[in-house]
Amino acid sequence: MFKPKFNYNDKIVNNLTFISESKAIISNSPLIPKWEITLRKEAILVNAHA
Repeated sequence: MFKPKFNYNDKIVNNLTFISESKAIISNSPLIPKWEITLRKEAILVNAHA
């Protein structure tokens, strides 16, 4: 059985909660169409390079 080498504490749980809430806010935020096009182009270039 997997035994992690750490213990959950209040700081870790608070950070994980903050990250989760931030991700939800970012995921649900509308993008300005011009920015969306630029971000898509950059993502394609980075993926093609990788």
